[in-house]
Amino acid sequence: MKRKNILNFSCIESKIENTNLFYGKFVFGPFGKGQALTIANSLRRTLLSELFSLKIFAVEIEGVAHEYSTLPGVNESILDIILNFKKIIFTSRFHFQQPLLGFFKIQGPGSFTASSLKLPHSIQIINPDQHIATLSFNGSLNIKIFICQNKNFLSFLELEEQFQKISNIKNKILKKTDQTKILAIDNFFIPVVKVNYILKKYNLQKFERQKEQIILEIWTNGSIQPKQAIQYSVIKLIKLLFSFKENNLLKSLIVYSYPNFVFKLKNKKKIETLDIGNLDLSLRSYSCLKKAKIDTIGELLKYSQNDLLLLTNFGQKSLKEVQFRLKQIELSLKNI
Repeated sequence: MKRKNILNFSCIESKIENTNLFYGKFVFGPFGKGQALTIANSLRRTLLSELFSLKIFAVEIEGVAHEYSTLPGVNESILDIILNFKKIIFTSRFHFQQPLLGFFKIQGPGSFTASSLKLPHSIQIINPDQHIATLSFNGSLNIKIFICQNKNFLSFLELEEQFQKISNIKNKILKKTDQTKILAIDNFFIPVVKVNYILKKYNLQKFERQKEQIILEIWTNGSIQPKQAIQYSVIKLIKLLFSFKENNLLKSLIVYSYPNFVFKLKNKKKIETLDIGNLDLSLRSYSCLKKAKIDTIGELLKYSQNDLLLLTNFGQKSLKEVQFRLKQIELSLKNI
C-alpha cells in the first residue's frame, strides 16, 4: 500500500530582534518534485503584498496650512513631525472599513512620544517610545490623526475616497477650522518587512521518490507575529484559487456585481464581447461553433435555433446546452 505524504508546517526558530522587528523561521513539506518552488514563490508574494496593516495616512495640525510650516515653541518642523508619525506601528484584532480618528494634544515643555496619542480602544501602538516632538515652555500641538487599514499603498483614487470619508467624519463630530488643512502622508501598508526561502531536497526512504522542503524566513514590523502572517497568507491563497473551482465568471458578473437593471444593460454589452470559451461548453459544441467562425457571445446571439441546427455536427443536444448556458447569464438566442 502506497504511503500518503502528509504536509507539515512547523516553526524552527523565532525571536524578537527589536520592538519593530519580529523574526520567524519555518519548514514546509514534504512536496513533490517542482511543487516547493511554486508554493514558495506564491507564499512570498502574498506575504509581501496581500496583508493588511494600520497606518496614519493624514493629519490635521491646528494652525498649519502645509507641511513646510513651523510653529512657535516646537523644535521640529511640521515635516519632521509628519515623518515621526509615519514611523508609528499599530496593531488590532479587527478589520476596519472606515478611517479611525486619534488625537495628539500636548503642552510644553517636554519631549513627547507616541504614547501621548489618544486612540480608539480597538487599536494599540507597538512602539509607544517613538519620538514625535520636543516643545519648549510656550509650545503646544493640537493634532488630529487619521488612520486607515489597507495593503501595499494608497493609490490616488483610494486616497481621495479616504479623504471623502474624513470629510464625512468632520461634518458629524468635528468643528471645521478655516486655518487648518488636512495633510496627506504617503505611507506603506506592509506588515511584512522581508521574506527569504531556500528549497531542500531529500529522500524519506531509500527507494522512494525525492521530496522537497521549503525553509522560509520572515521578518515582520511587530504588528503581526510571523506565524500569523503565514497563516493569513495561506488562507488568502486558498480563497483566491478556490473561486476558480466553479468558474462562474459570467454569472457572477451579471448577478452579483451589478444588481441594478441599468448596470445590467451596460454589463450585457461587455459580456457580448467575451469569447464563447467563457460559456463552459462541451468540446463538441465549442468546436462546432468555432469552426463556424462564431467566436464571441455577441456573434452567437445573432443566431436563431434553426440557424445553429444547420451547422455541421451541431444537433439538438448541443442546442440545449447552448441555450442552458445562455440562460444562466440571462441571455437567449435570436428569435425568428
